[in-house]
Amino acid sequence: MRKTVGQHCHMLSRLRVNTTLFALPPEHQKHQLGRSRKYGDKMGSATTLANEFHGRATTFSINLYGKQRNVLAFDNIMMLKTLKCAVRVVWIYRRSQWVALFTTDLDLTVAQIIGYYGARWRIKAGSKRSSRKSVAQKAKPEIAVPLPTISISA
Repeated sequence: MRKTVGQHCHMLSRLRVNTTLFALPPEHQKHQLGRSRKYGDKMGSATTLANEFHGRATTFSINLYGKQRNVLAFDNIMMLKTLKCAVRVVWIYRRSQWVALFTTDLDLTVAQIIGYYGARWRIKAGSKRSSRKSVAQKAKPEIAVPLPTISISA
């Protein structure tokens, strides 16, 4: 995917529950033989890590879906083998469920990641409304209005 879209384009998406996450690779030692590791230790799946990090989650006040909401979330920078790069993973805890989001833009804050992902649903709802309007406008008969004529005398 990174080869297709390039290095200057970032991704933000929901993470599958069975995705295996890895720690960041250790630094290359000065007199180390061989190449340095691409990935760190295997941390586990998104589900096991969500249960592990639940106690370390903090509350963020975020404007989401038109209201100020308190969201319990935790983030960590990890490696994904599918993308072959470091990602910021955000676990969001609501009631009895959790959702894991990831982004390749490591500069985004937790609040920005949640806000951008929430805005995604607003775009979908807006596109449904606009498509309904366009269908309604097509159903209305158009009325031809004559344009005024302008005469120029030289």
